[in-house]
Amino acid sequence: MLICIASMAACGWHFRGDIAASLDIDSIAIEGGQQDAAFYQRLSQALERSGVQVNPLAEADLTLKIGNIQRDRKPLTISADGAVEEYQLYYVVVISVQVAAGEWVIQDQSIEVIRSYRFDRTQILAKENEERRLYNDMRDNAIRRVLQRLRAAKPAQNKDAAPSSIERGPEDATHEN
Repeated sequence: MLICIASMAACGWHFRGDIAASLDIDSIAIEGGQQDAAFYQRLSQALERSGVQVNPLAEADLTLKIGNIQRDRKPLTISADGAVEEYQLYYVVVISVQVAAGEWVIQDQSIEVIRSYRFDRTQILAKENEERRLYNDMRDNAIRRVLQRLRAAKPAQNKDAAPSSIERGPEDATHEN
């Protein structure tokens, strides 16, 4: 048992745990995001658990602007009789981060989480619950990624790095089954 645990720890594997991360930010203002109240609330809670004060715009070190949050479901595979057998779910959040001086650290960066699941039309209630759980997990995944961006943005702000070093990264997409 100890050998198994030691080998997993050596390869970097760990439990996901809480979505809160340690951030070196004193205070932040959140603009937008109310179109998905659960996202806004869980993000605020995760920031507070990380020791970050969520303040009004005038009193914050950073401003997190949540531009757009989208949820979508598209058919992935269709049976011979035309019924959907598998769906692909999308959860997309567009964020920007601005320091108090007005400089953009991250601008219009898209965080995209994609999942697929098999649909069985004989188990509609169970599949609706599965889809709801998947969306909740996707929301939490997007919040983790927002916190990662904030963690990466703060050192760049302290080092007076050019905003383009962070904001021009590839769009972040994850696909998990």
